[in-house]
Amino acid sequence: MADSIELYNGHRSINVNNLDILREPSQQLANAIATGPQDEFFSKLEECNRVLSGYGSNTEILSVTPSWNWRPGTLDKIKQYARKQLMLDKKSSGLGKYLSRTCENSRYRISWMARKLEDCEKLKRMLKKEGYAHDVNIDEYIVKLTDFCNKIEESVNQAVNATEGKVSFAPYIHIPQNNERQATFYLDCYVNPGELSVCQDSTLIQKVPITGVKLMFYCSLRKMMKYVEKPNSMHMSVSYRGLNDSPMSDFTSYRTKQETYHPYIAQPSNNDGSIQWGAACFSNFTDNIRRSFHQLNFTVLAMELLEWSGYYNTSHANPYNNLNLIHFGMPSKFSKAYQAVVNRDTDNCSSRLWTKMFNKKARDFSKEHTRNKIAFVEHCQVEIDCIWRDKCTTFRRNADQLSRMANEEYVCMIESILGAFIEHFNEESLSNILYEDFGIYFDNSIPEGHELRDNILFDYEDALHVLILNVNHIESFVYILEEIEYWGSKEEMPAVEEITGEDDNIKKAMLRWATERSS
Repeated sequence: MADSIELYNGHRSINVNNLDILREPSQQLANAIATGPQDEFFSKLEECNRVLSGYGSNTEILSVTPSWNWRPGTLDKIKQYARKQLMLDKKSSGLGKYLSRTCENSRYRISWMARKLEDCEKLKRMLKKEGYAHDVNIDEYIVKLTDFCNKIEESVNQAVNATEGKVSFAPYIHIPQNNERQATFYLDCYVNPGELSVCQDSTLIQKVPITGVKLMFYCSLRKMMKYVEKPNSMHMSVSYRGLNDSPMSDFTSYRTKQETYHPYIAQPSNNDGSIQWGAACFSNFTDNIRRSFHQLNFTVLAMELLEWSGYYNTSHANPYNNLNLIHFGMPSKFSKAYQAVVNRDTDNCSSRLWTKMFNKKARDFSKEHTRNKIAFVEHCQVEIDCIWRDKCTTFRRNADQLSRMANEEYVCMIESILGAFIEHFNEESLSNILYEDFGIYFDNSIPEGHELRDNILFDYEDALHVLILNVNHIESFVYILEEIEYWGSKEEMPAVEEITGEDDNIKKAMLRWATERSS
């Protein structure tokens, strides 16, 4: 349609329209979404056609004339279906098998279709006898649809004002091509309470800042109209999906990684690059949410969603995601009571924080990569003052690397060693040493996409950077320097005291080595 809008419904992108399409519907669309006795007939006929469409083209579906008679050719379509189901023209391993197969298919498949068509026949005769028109009165139905649209728009605006913008709704209509009866009402929703109130029984123990959540409600347009015209709990059918509004990594694994997750929304999955929103658990809020949705009371719906998304009770909640996934680490400013009820998971936390802080395209040990490490450490140590950081392997590794970079004596030491390598080895030999002993590949000819590309170094400055970050003991180089007799013959080589790993001893050994080498 010319005025269609692309909408991602949590599963795939579809073309939708705003509510204006219902204010000027075609006769065909009006017939398709109208409720009443005609709808019951067409619903049963749809069941038959879904089965029939599996055994032929769409042109083989059954339909009726405006006077409620079967269209010409209907009997031939049923005969064709019966022949295919009975498998009369198919070979068999034996005569008995041939007949038993036919009886089996007749007992189940043919009998099912017979019951459905008999129901259609009864309804069709009633519609014809009572004088129901095949086409609804388009003028009368436009009034109903216009009133339906006005109520939705008015209620949406009231909800936005009542929540001061914390909740927003956007209604859409999806009409599948050549199947207007499958028209669907979508309500695109965004809820942002700003914080999650975490309680332990009746005691508030912490308010945790959170991101907003995206929700997509959807329901058959016919069922929406049916409930509006005649409210009935049997008609409160609505489906929904959700997604925490948190940045995602560009990993291609099945489980899509986000920075943070909402407790009541399942983690999204990745289907060939298409993000599949997760299930949303409304728990005790479910009935009120369904009811307010079908009553077009979006103010109440908004209030229910705000309370649902902004409240968590540690004594009663059964969430999709643990509390440690709604933030990074454990900030020292959070209450002791909250810290006590949240399980520590530093591996998961560091993985999510890596998603936030690190540019995946940045080469390992590049300057940009180092800046990411600095941001990582500062976030844990300064911004949130995480009480778990001493137990976090990733934090300790990054902090140790940055500490070495800030140690001028250590940097000079590594620079002297790399200079010794450059002086003694040709480029090929040096490349082999860097790769085999330190895991870095000194070659700028490796093409993009190659498995070694992430560990490629382009110049000696990069090599120096890697060595500073990765090598924290002089013993890593000693055997190479001994082999090339860089200090002279082994008999003449000054003694190097054993390194304990403590910072002061390492610094002293580095300084002594540099002094002796320069002399």
